[in-house]
Amino acid sequence: NVDIQIETKSKKIKLTLSSVALESIIRSLIDNSIKHCGDGVSVTVRLEMLGSPESNLQIDVSDDGPGIPDSLKDRIFEDFFTTDKGRSTGGMGLANVKKLLEGNNGSIELLYSEKGSKFRLSIPLLKAS
Repeated sequence: NVDIQIETKSKKIKLTLSSVALESIIRSLIDNSIKHCGDGVSVTVRLEMLGSPESNLQIDVSDDGPGIPDSLKDRIFEDFFTTDKGRSTGGMGLANVKKLLEGNNGSIELLYSEKGSKFRLSIPLLKAS
């Protein structure tokens, strides 16, 4: 019962990050939305090329859930931080997502959103040789 929308202008690109790693990151963000918002959540993944010439892929992953409480926003990228104390986590965790992206010269940030949560990823494109 999860509504996932993917918005992109299709274009074949090569990233500094492997497709397996990118899939794990996106899946982790979607899984977090489902875990914290329930099955009725709507998730949007929007991809856009940025730079001149295009040098980065920007991916916004947003949901229409209750959002992240202000008291937790500064901690969500910390190692071993979880709001789910009673269960083991199945995802890679936001700290690991951040480390994986930064290890490939990318980044992730939590953006302001009037409803739900919105994360922005930036991933460099491989330069044409």
